[in-house]
Amino acid sequence: MKHPLMKYLREDWFPTVLCPGCGHGIVLQSLLRAIDEQNINVDRVVVVAGIGCYARLATGYVAADSMWTLHGRAIPIATGIKLVNPDLHVIVLTGDGDCGAIGLSHFVHAAKRNIGLLALCFNNGIYGMTGGQVAPTTPKGARTKMTPFGSLERPLDLCSLAQVAGASYVARWTTAHPRQLTGSIKKAFRNKGFSFVEAATQCPHTTGGM
Repeated sequence: MKHPLMKYLREDWFPTVLCPGCGHGIVLQSLLRAIDEQNINVDRVVVVAGIGCYARLATGYVAADSMWTLHGRAIPIATGIKLVNPDLHVIVLTGDGDCGAIGLSHFVHAAKRNIGLLALCFNNGIYGMTGGQVAPTTPKGARTKMTPFGSLERPLDLCSLAQVAGASYVARWTTAHPRQLTGSIKKAFRNKGFSFVEAATQCPHTTGGM
């Protein structure tokens, strides 16, 4: 018997490229459950991703129209898609480094404009794809491959930033709260403005991951 969410996935891409213990699959399942429970037609869904481990989920595994963009540029590309066709459900998959560092300005201005996008952030507090580098959300004092004596910087709180900038819906959960995460994504789908949902997800294969 197939998993009921397999209808939203490309089976020929399995098994996944995610490392054992990665939390990204839990976040993806919460997204797909929200799509299913909201009865959203996947033909009206576009998933846009930046650069990071999570990005393969958009361009490889989700059976919907998708686009893989430059690092930090997913939100402006998604904005263009939404402006061309406002009836689409445009979902941005992004990482803490993708939207909190190189794409920070795009993130802030999308929240300020309250554009009708859902930005789902996979926050593992690290640049897991590039050797465990410190990220804007790496906790202060965390030891990484780039900070063997502990990170000296305070982490950036992406949810607080989204709220201050003007996002009309903001939520944060962890991979230990998949049902609550699904519920927040469903609320985000019903919101007309900019929705930012952060999922704190573990990266067990890089030092410093949450």
